[in-house]
Amino acid sequence: MNHARRSGPPRRLKDRGHLGIEFVLPLSGDLDGVWRDAFSEQIVSEVNRRELPDCTTFIQMLTVTGDAITFFLTGDTTQLGAYLDAIDCSLGRANDAWDMHHEQSELADARAKRELDERDRALDGELSTWAAAHPASE
Repeated sequence: MNHARRSGPPRRLKDRGHLGIEFVLPLSGDLDGVWRDAFSEQIVSEVNRRELPDCTTFIQMLTVTGDAITFFLTGDTTQLGAYLDAIDCSLGRANDAWDMHHEQSELADARAKRELDERDRALDGELSTWAAAHPASE
């Protein structure tokens, strides 16, 4: 299972003065594209649900890589805790979405393999029946 988790505390990257502050939150886990997409979807939903101020800028500046989430806060930094809570909540939901996606993929792979095996058995049966009805001549 691919359970992403925070691997350290958030830290400030750059203070751009009146423009805002850039933060990074280190992560660990196997953060493949499926997980990153699920996280992006979850965080957008979560910050919109919480109606956090400046959420449009937060979402636009959000970057998720294989080892960190980088985000940008403008205006009032007292909202940092609310955004970190939204990120934590979204991490769990993204993990759940990743688990569901991979479970569905494994089921689809097993179904496809089973169908191929059934087809191969049917083809072998047809070939055997035909070969029995049409013996080779020497």
